[in-house]
Amino acid sequence: MFTKGTQSKARALEICSELLGLVALPTKVEAVASEDFTVLKVAIEFKKPPKDSASFVGALEYILRLMLLQEGEEPRVLLDINDYREKRQQELEKLVTEKIASIGGGGQSVALSPMNAYDRRLVHRLVTKDPSLVTESFGMGRERRVIIKKREELG
Repeated sequence: MFTKGTQSKARALEICSELLGLVALPTKVEAVASEDFTVLKVAIEFKKPPKDSASFVGALEYILRLMLLQEGEEPRVLLDINDYREKRQQELEKLVTEKIASIGGGGQSVALSPMNAYDRRLVHRLVTKDPSLVTESFGMGRERRVIIKKREELG
């Protein structure tokens, strides 16, 4: 018998497979549990990959969440298409390391470029590894970004 979480994960997996089948993309989908979300790891064989992978992943994820909501399921689902999220996390780790180094060298606070909510969350988590630094998000909508600053700047 499925628990609610297992049932939601199974349904998310099923809906994602159906969606990708509608656009005739050869795919393999597997569900992986993470601490906060069900991560659907999707391998797609593109004839021509999308130019903007982030927008493609975001759009597909949005449709998947809407479909889950319509069925009364909990839409705590993330898509990781062709390891996009893993690669993005590595890029963000490199960026944050560089920005932290610039602050540590006597620099001022650093505002990062606008990011989606998932990327901002990763940045917040990465920066917590250094107790001398804090982060905060500011801005609205697509212009929302993270600022990294020394804890002593808080006053």
